[in-house]
Amino acid sequence: MEIKRKMFFLSVITPIICLCSGAILVSGQVNNSTAADADTLEQGKRIYARECSSCHGDRGKGDGPAAIAMVPKPRDLAKVTANKNDDRFFLKISGGASSMPAYKGVLSDIQIRQVIAYIRTLGASSKTAGDRP
Repeated sequence: MEIKRKMFFLSVITPIICLCSGAILVSGQVNNSTAADADTLEQGKRIYARECSSCHGDRGKGDGPAAIAMVPKPRDLAKVTANKNDDRFFLKISGGASSMPAYKGVLSDIQIRQVIAYIRTLGASSKTAGDRP
């Protein structure tokens, strides 16, 4: 009887658990960002200022000087940080999206991760500071 129970578990329950776990990850409901150290954030801020702020603006609001002429307009990064995990950000930055160029080959994987860590602070600061005039 014990062997039948183990076989049932291995053949039926284990695949269900794996499928459910995979569905959660694919849906983007899990945020896999990790707390970044000060050096990572500083490097990400520098790269963001050089590569991203002309379109996304200094605070990530999508209001950089180049945004005026862009269709579609750049995303407000402070708002999208809550519903995107780091891997989705990585794919968008490395592969590009609509009017945003691809940064694969321009930035290393580590630099892209540093930018993502910095972008996360933009979302956090907008929640704590609010949109004050």
